[in-house]
Amino acid sequence: MARSATSLTTRRSPEEVFDLLTDMRNSAGWDPNVVRVEMVSDGPVGPGSAFDVTVAVGPRSMTLRYHVQDYDRPHRVVLEARSKLVHSRDTVTVAAGDEGTTVVTYDAELAGVGLGVLFDPLLGPALRRIFAQAAPGLAGRLDAAPADPVTGPSPGPSDRPAGGPTPGSAPARLVDAALEATVVGSFSRLGPAVRRRTDHWADPPDAAGRVVVVTGATGGLGQAAAVRLASLGAEVLLVGRNAQRTEATRRVVAAAAQGRPVHTEIADLSDLTQVRALARRLADRLDRLDVVVHNAGALLAQRQETAQGIEATLAVHLLGPFVLTEELVGLLERSAPSRVLTMTSGGMYTQRFDLGDLEMGDGNYDGTVAYARAKRAQVVLTAEWQRRYGARGIDFYAVHPGWADTPGLAESLPGFHRLMGPILRRPEQGVDTVVWLAGQPAGTPPGGGLWLDRRPRGAYRLPWTVTPTERRAAEGEDLWAWCRARTAE
Repeated sequence: MARSATSLTTRRSPEEVFDLLTDMRNSAGWDPNVVRVEMVSDGPVGPGSAFDVTVAVGPRSMTLRYHVQDYDRPHRVVLEARSKLVHSRDTVTVAAGDEGTTVVTYDAELAGVGLGVLFDPLLGPALRRIFAQAAPGLAGRLDAAPADPVTGPSPGPSDRPAGGPTPGSAPARLVDAALEATVVGSFSRLGPAVRRRTDHWADPPDAAGRVVVVTGATGGLGQAAAVRLASLGAEVLLVGRNAQRTEATRRVVAAAAQGRPVHTEIADLSDLTQVRALARRLADRLDRLDVVVHNAGALLAQRQETAQGIEATLAVHLLGPFVLTEELVGLLERSAPSRVLTMTSGGMYTQRFDLGDLEMGDGNYDGTVAYARAKRAQVVLTAEWQRRYGARGIDFYAVHPGWADTPGLAESLPGFHRLMGPILRRPEQGVDTVVWLAGQPAGTPPGGGLWLDRRPRGAYRLPWTVTPTERRAAEGEDLWAWCRARTAE
């Protein structure tokens, strides 16, 4: 069986999106593989409705009869067809997103039947090709609604580069949606290279006068972010575990700071005692704090525990940042507008949030899964922080850097690093969105969400990881309460 899924975000209402996708006659308008669609049942579209869908298969065509099943307007619908050779099942889920958006996930399964099982090895590539061809058209059809306001107003004539799509324009969104549908195109170095051109990226804003704390700053993404922020005028404070490496990084960052001071602090973000001591030192040392970049992290092959008896991956990615942020809320509020940026990972897309399974024990420990679950929890916590503290002038963002070529990646996932090496992003590309967000004006863009390449992204790609909309607020509250209890002194 072959399976492909994609998620898109639109300003259309959930009801409008559901009706658009459930009536398969509309698919001819966005899927270039569809030759013709005829509704062969009576009455309005609903449970049991049937459509004959003719699709191109190379130089030939094939007609499949689809029936509407599991009809739950406007949340979920299953469209299923079976012939002598193939069985097709499309599941569409629609959920309310952030800031009035709607997130639609289209999950398609295709399997051989009878003699068609002989063609099973070909179904995967064929389905991926169909998705790559159809996703831009679907995105364009969804974006026929008003443009997403988080892209900002369209530039005036004097600001608009000659030629090519304008930032936030339909062509630019189509290109972006096509990259997102392929995953590799979006997460690799191709993503920022293309988006920089189609969205006409300007340099990140000047950061003069801003005080920025960067954790995990001694290499990879952390060092790249610190160097870029210092070069833009920020006063940077580096947090690292190793004094020698931190000092070496300070010298690198100082070279970009053009005479401005670069400060250092030593702390292990997985040790909550050290985190609290770090927070006290920062509060005593700093008159203001504009930006915190949570970048410290680790992917561990074997389960380890911290001095507080906490699984180390969860401690460094979630509980350490939780304590540091909560301890610094007062300073961040006095410095408002301020913001907290958490570097997450695309690995979180593979895991659903389950508070009961968040901290893995000895018997079921898998380092990659533990890492992905902690990263998923970061995204949930970001939304909850925004709900709690956004009105106090502190904005929170989770940022996915894409697949970046860092020492940490090479050490923790050597096979993936060897396979993807030629297309991995440079660290500077991975931190571009962090640096860009760090310098944006107050309240721009709205906080609480996940970002990649200067655009807000859906928090879900795989249907089985989706939390129902009505559960998401409670999910965040539960996580915040759990973090507070788990880090109590």
